[in-house]
Amino acid sequence: MIKYLGSKRTLVPVLGAVASAVGARTAVDLFTGTTRVAQELKRRGIEVTAVDLATYSEILARCYIATDADAVDQGELGE
Repeated sequence: MIKYLGSKRTLVPVLGAVASAVGARTAVDLFTGTTRVAQELKRRGIEVTAVDLATYSEILARCYIATDADAVDQGELGE
């Protein structure tokens, strides 16, 4: 787990609930960092764009936000 000053870990459930309550269909997570907020929003069915300058963040966003689990060929992945 990556911990740093400015972590939104404790806010994730609240931000997700707010997004659901207002009926958000899309969201932009600026300075996404570890993508915690973006992952929560995606889990709730919201189309998310995650943005950050850090290389580690880009990798996390490609893995957890940009990748659609339904589009992954599990057989090919296993090979």
